[in-house]
This record gives sequence, C-alpha cells and structure tokens, in this order.
Amino acid sequence: MKLAYLAVASFGCATTFAATPQVLLTSAVRGTEASAEANDASGTPVLDQELDGSSVQGDFISDVSASAIGSLGSSSATARQTSSITPTSITMQAFASGSASAPSLVDGAGASSLGTSTLEVEFTLVSPARLSIDGSLTSNGSGSATPSVTLFDSLGIVWYDAAGNPGTFPFARSDRFDAGTYRFLASFHGSAFATEFFTLDASSFGSFALAIEPLVGTSYCPASPHTQGQSATLEIAGSATLSDNDFTLTARDAIPSTTGLFIGGTGNDQVPLGGGTLCVSQTLFRLGMPVQADTEGLFTWPLDLDSSTAPFAVGATWYFQAWFRDVAAPGGANLSDAVELTWL
Repeated sequence: MKLAYLAVASFGCATTFAATPQVLLTSAVRGTEASAEANDASGTPVLDQELDGSSVQGDFISDVSASAIGSLGSSSATARQTSSITPTSITMQAFASGSASAPSLVDGAGASSLGTSTLEVEFTLVSPARLSIDGSLTSNGSGSATPSVTLFDSLGIVWYDAAGNPGTFPFARSDRFDAGTYRFLASFHGSAFATEFFTLDASSFGSFALAIEPLVGTSYCPASPHTQGQSATLEIAGSATLSDNDFTLTARDAIPSTTGLFIGGTGNDQVPLGGGTLCVSQTLFRLGMPVQADTEGLFTWPLDLDSSTAPFAVGATWYFQAWFRDVAAPGGANLSDAVELTWL
C-alpha cells in the first residue's frame, strides 16, 4: 500500500519522548515504628528506618513491636513492611496495628498505642512515562486506621487512594505523565486510645505494585474523536535501539472490544481516512497481527524487531500509528495519533 507523500511543516501539540528513557531516583525513606504506653507503665518505642538505602533502591524488610502493661491499662503495637524499589517499579506489603485496654473503672485508667509503616520515594522522569498502580488497602477495628497511597507532582496531589475504617479498597490506576519530579507516599497505621473500661484496637494492611514505564518517540498529528467521543492515542514503550529488541506498541481509548492493528512507514502525512487522519506515508507496513481491544479500548502488540519484515535500520526515522474499526464512522474505521522516532 503506497500513498503520495505530502510534507507538513507543523503538526501542533507535539510531545517529545526521550530516545533513551530514564527514571532518576532522588530520595527514599522507608520505616516502621511501634509505640505503646499505659498511664502507669511505658513501653520502649521502636523505630526501624532506612534513609535512601543503597543507592536509593533495593529491598527493605522490617518487623517491630512494642508493649506496655500496667495495673490501670495495657497496650501493644506492631508494624511490618516488605518493600522493593527499582528505577521502574515500587512494590510494598505492609501491616500496622495498635491495641489498648483500660479494664479498670478507676479514674486515670488508660492506655494508647500506635503502629506505623511508611514508604516515601521521590523520582524524576527525564522523559514522559506511563505510571500504573494496582493493589488493595484494608482497615479494621474500633480504633483509627486509614491506609493510603498518594502521588504528588510539583503542584500537589495527583493520585490518592485510601481505605476507610473499617473496609477493603482495591484500586488500579494508569496515567501518562510528563517529564518532571514526583513524590510517592504509602502510609499504614493502626492506633488506639482507651480510657476507663474500654478496649480498642485497629489495624491496616495492604499491598501494591507501582510500575514506571518510560515512553519513546515523539507524538504528532493529534487524533480526531471517534464515534464514542474519545481520541485514541499511541504509546511506544521499550527502546529505540534496534539491538535491544524491546519495542511494544499500545493504543489507548480506541473503540472498546473492536479490532485494531498497528502500521508504520518512513514518511509522515495528514490525509483524511475513515473517521480520522492517516499520519503515516510512503510504503506502509502492517506491524504484527490484528488484535481485539479490551473493554477500555486498549490493544497492544510487542513487536519482535529481529523478525519484522519492515526494513528498520539504524539512523532511519520511522512513523507509527494505530488503526481500528469504528463501524459508525465514515469508512467504518478511525486512527490514533502518531509517533515518530529515529532508530539507534
């Protein structure tokens, strides 16, 4: 399939992705803490904390506890954490609990406890990236426990998920972020304060996995909305270095459950096609096989550069786009925006 080449001076609204994706970890703090006291007895607070760790990454495993037993009350606290930090992922399993009992009716009877498990990581995206997180948070008991995960950018909170008390909250998010500095915070705590014939306890626990996937190439030729109102986008993850053979094409926000495929070529263009715009020209190559989009309109193809019939070559500039069926559109099809990259 060949189309006449039409030079276009400007595509507008371009977003540039670095050819060599980078995520720079700048700081990390991980820790667990347990404290317990009663009105006539005190336990020894326990703090286990790691600042920056080994080159701001690696594994952290901690399990601490504290207790206090007196005649007017007793309390105990526990905090555990297993976490791992790399430049492209953060994972964590955590538990924190506190219990307090003041079984006496005597004035002044009381006890309190607190268990915490926290993780905070600051990182810089040198190029745009997709951040995806999924996990589950749970809080239990009659005391106070609100586990949460939060992502901040330079302007404030971007993501926030938490479990109320009591309850379990599964969560999943995936968004595209521009280059910049971000801070991720996970907090688990369980605390209890009891006075005069009360017994309280609280715990929070959960786990999550955060993936940081840098993107390559330069986006151009914004897509037209399809007949369900969204504009499909193309993302390329992996590496623009041919010898790495790490190259995955992903279309997002296409028509849900429709058929789609990826195309590539050595020229760029803007030619109306179906309900959208064809942004790739010269000789076009179908990359991979047709696939079905999921219920969110996402479809993907990991391209094997070693076996591809497309004549990729170091130093050559290529253009990529996603095509998908849109039966209510003119011509029964639509397209995503496009991505340009130069092979290394």
